[in-house]
Amino acid sequence: MTIQYTQTVDDVLHLTWYYYRTNRSLQIIFFLLLCLIVFSVVSSISVGRYDLALTWALPISMVIAIWYFITPWLTRRRLLKPENRHNVEGERTIVISEEHLAITTPETDGHFKWSAFKKLKQSKLCYFLYISSVQAVLVPKRAFSSDEQRAEFESQVSKNTELKWT
Repeated sequence: MTIQYTQTVDDVLHLTWYYYRTNRSLQIIFFLLLCLIVFSVVSSISVGRYDLALTWALPISMVIAIWYFITPWLTRRRLLKPENRHNVEGERTIVISEEHLAITTPETDGHFKWSAFKKLKQSKLCYFLYISSVQAVLVPKRAFSSDEQRAEFESQVSKNTELKWT
């Protein structure tokens, strides 16, 4: 099976945001920060010290908001640097065989044995074939011309890796 597509900066940003949204450690950290904010506000109000509520809640809330809004901007900026752009954007050809998955770009050729893949994930827009907890082969769903072709890709990758899509 051969798949050809053009990878964009938005595809890579989607992978980044998918990772942030689904990473269990980050979810726990945000949950604990939220609990800390709620606890500090409730305990400060219960003793009549409204100023203390703002002392805790405001800085923590600002850090979360800054991280949430600044991270995409910084990531996009880094990806669009001329020295990074050729690795991020451009034509991709993926060839699936029984032995490996091969990716070809105008500048590189890469081969991954099926045993290199640790987990298979998918979002509404893309497939992510993880080779580590933070690195993945990214295949946009728009690369497929039909649902049948997409199903064949899912089936072949799942069969060869012996992993299930989640």
